[in-house]
Amino acid sequence: MSTLIESLLHQNEGTALDFKKEQYPFQRATDEQKSELLKDILAFANSWRQDDAYIVIGVEEVVGGRHIPVGTEDHLTDSRLQQFINGKTNREVKLAYEVHTFEDKKIGVIRIPKQERPIYATRDYGKVRKRAVYYRLESSTKIANPDDIARMGRDFIQNTVTPVIDLQFADLQNRQHLGNCIEISSIYYDKPQFSLEDYTQKEIVNIGGHSIKKSTTQPVNYRYWREKEEYIRLTNLFKPVAFVVHNQSNILAENVRIELINNFADTISILDVLPSKPSTSWIENLVDSELIDLKFIRQQKSPIDITYHGNDWTLNVNFGNIQPKSCVWLSEHFFLGSMELEKFETEIYIYADNLSEPQKVNMSIDFTVENRPTLTIDDLDNMPPFDD
Repeated sequence: MSTLIESLLHQNEGTALDFKKEQYPFQRATDEQKSELLKDILAFANSWRQDDAYIVIGVEEVVGGRHIPVGTEDHLTDSRLQQFINGKTNREVKLAYEVHTFEDKKIGVIRIPKQERPIYATRDYGKVRKRAVYYRLESSTKIANPDDIARMGRDFIQNTVTPVIDLQFADLQNRQHLGNCIEISSIYYDKPQFSLEDYTQKEIVNIGGHSIKKSTTQPVNYRYWREKEEYIRLTNLFKPVAFVVHNQSNILAENVRIELINNFADTISILDVLPSKPSTSWIENLVDSELIDLKFIRQQKSPIDITYHGNDWTLNVNFGNIQPKSCVWLSEHFFLGSMELEKFETEIYIYADNLSEPQKVNMSIDFTVENRPTLTIDDLDNMPPFDD
């Protein structure tokens, strides 16, 4: 920022730059006084320019020379400025207030990027007239006529560049793009019609042909059979799925998120997390439960959000800002399962703050499902325990 301020100090005031020796009246100021700040920001937001506009506070203008940084201790907060401006306009004004130390002096900078126009106040406020479109012309503020306002709208449409976003399935471990179609093979065990019996630990075990009494000092997890059946059934049915998003354009893709609406809830199911391996020991199972609770806390910050509505579900994934020509990989898996052979074809919607309308991507999953009967206690007992 020091380099930017130094550069601005050598530029003349105009359609993208203004210097203020002192802070705008704000704290305990009248509407008439505070309206000067509103009018200036509206004027810069509506001005014809190619780059960001700056109002630099704490600098004394010098005609024909380097402007003098005098600094100020009176600064606005970015949030309060945003609230003050955007509570009075027809659309959100994109701006930011920053405080920087330059030559041991605190300089305030209001940055106003190029954005959609026209922007105007929706009601009278001090010197600012309702619906008047103010704009910056050289170093003065003017009110636009109808032709100017129409040109603002045309210019925005003609000059707006939108990002081009590519979405593919992804192999997160190997960082591979998998395209728009993947195959999933799974096993579907029928769900038990009745609850399985409680688990009881065997007191006699056979080791090397000898019957040995097993110690039972640790309390057992009496839900072990039920938890083991559920774990095997779900981990065999649900398989991990992930995405990678590529911004193919030369501009930032802002606040990218995707939405998948499922209309096959009878056969296609989704989970955000799989159950953990159960233990025959009640103590070890308790520790695992606490780890699950920690995992749940972490999931509160997860980019993945699954909502259920009736027989359907919706998957939303937030990728945040994506830099030009770069990829963002989903940081974790979600899990899909099909209870029968199914080709799952769907449209996924890609949203971004600087997309005028969502992009649609056709994607599909070929499920191959092997059906098996319900797991019995004998089946589960013949499988090795997870805690051995």
